[in-house]
Amino acid sequence: MNRKAFTLIELLVVIAIIAILAAILFPVFAQAKSAAKKTQQISNQKQSATSMAMYQQDVDDMAVPLHTSPVAFFVTYDWQQDYVWPQLVMPYQKNWQIHHNPADGNANDRQALVSNGFAQTVTGRQREYALGITTSLGYNYMAFSPMNGSAQFRPVNMSQVTEPAAVIMNADSIWDMAGTVPTGGGNWFIEAPHWAFSATSYWFGGWQPCATTNWLRYGGTWGFHSTKTCAAFGDTHAKALSTGAMLAGVSLSANGCTISGVYDQDLYMWDRGK
Repeated sequence: MNRKAFTLIELLVVIAIIAILAAILFPVFAQAKSAAKKTQQISNQKQSATSMAMYQQDVDDMAVPLHTSPVAFFVTYDWQQDYVWPQLVMPYQKNWQIHHNPADGNANDRQALVSNGFAQTVTGRQREYALGITTSLGYNYMAFSPMNGSAQFRPVNMSQVTEPAAVIMNADSIWDMAGTVPTGGGNWFIEAPHWAFSATSYWFGGWQPCATTNWLRYGGTWGFHSTKTCAAFGDTHAKALSTGAMLAGVSLSANGCTISGVYDQDLYMWDRGK
């Protein structure tokens, strides 16, 4: 009786075909997964911006404060006294998970508690403070809740935002840098590239594009989505932006390392408009 079986050559050919197909399909799957995370994060930004607009309607059209604190100068960073903006809008959101960027492996409840030095078992306001201060939806405080002379964050009236559709309100953020890699989850605020056109009395230094290990390299923002950053604008629409787009209208040095100001306010995405 004759037995039919694959020869070694035939097996090798089949294995080679499978390997080729895998090499072709795996990048496609990875791209599809990345695109899905970007879509989800744009949705997160949109939901959050909408809830911030709802908050504004209930407080005489005032923007959300970045951070509230009972002290006379700056803030305490004490969860028992201070509130950060995600806590203030949570009654409208009712969903803490939108504050975690799905493309950031460090953006989760556990890391939020670690970043704040809290035990994993904490609950209530303490846990919410940790989740809020490490949100992936960094707030453009320089436009919407600038620091006054006492270094306290005072929200603007939205009537002052003359072109809300052109002003970034929130963007994907990072807590810190570990070498050249983001770490620690997100951050409740981001820096505008420069202080130009902001009413802020204090700021943290703006963008430092060539400082590769500094949190301020891109002002605390980060391109998690094929180098693009998801952002929401003052009118609540959201989209993904390249670093170049976020630097529109900015005056850069010849080597691209220093930001000296803004040459075109109409292009600049970080102020309140004219």
